[in-house]
Amino acid sequence: MKVILEASLFEPAGAYALEMLTLLHLGFEGRHLMTTDPLEDARVTLWLAARGDNESRTCQLAFETGLREQSRTQSAFSVRVQAGVFPPRVGRRELILSLPDALVFLRSAFRVLLEDSSRDREFVLAIAKPEWRKRLLEMETRGWLRFEHGGGLSRMPETVCNAKQSPLSGHSLWILFDSDSLAPGIPSTRLGVS
Repeated sequence: MKVILEASLFEPAGAYALEMLTLLHLGFEGRHLMTTDPLEDARVTLWLAARGDNESRTCQLAFETGLREQSRTQSAFSVRVQAGVFPPRVGRRELILSLPDALVFLRSAFRVLLEDSSRDREFVLAIAKPEWRKRLLEMETRGWLRFEHGGGLSRMPETVCNAKQSPLSGHSLWILFDSDSLAPGIPSTRLGVS
């Protein structure tokens, strides 16, 4: 996910050093794509200079990797992290979070809700391009993504309604359900058989 860190987070008075290092580590390990807004800002430069050589280089690598990957792929939605304490909100194509909320959200596993956890998981992996299949499996292995059984069509609406109650849970869930019918609008006669 593209993560935009507002430059105000890097102000010396903010005292967010440990939290910022934790967040930037998520970019360093390849979990999220980190960038700053504005892209070049003296506050970020000074913050990086105040870190030790290894920390500074690791943070710079997190930003460089994020920028490189963002130039290769388009992100439909991003997370903007701002200084201060406020409830999560949704802006134009972005989830706007405080630093504490961002840490919780960005370290949580992205949930893929499937009507049938094993067969639909295999379907998702089978239709994915090879590089995306590899990435999905890596994310699953590292605990960054979790395939979940949705309990069938009858239970999935309840899960979706519950997820919509919070911008955080609503933006960390992707849902797949399908139809077993052979033609649109005609219920399947193969009850429970795939």
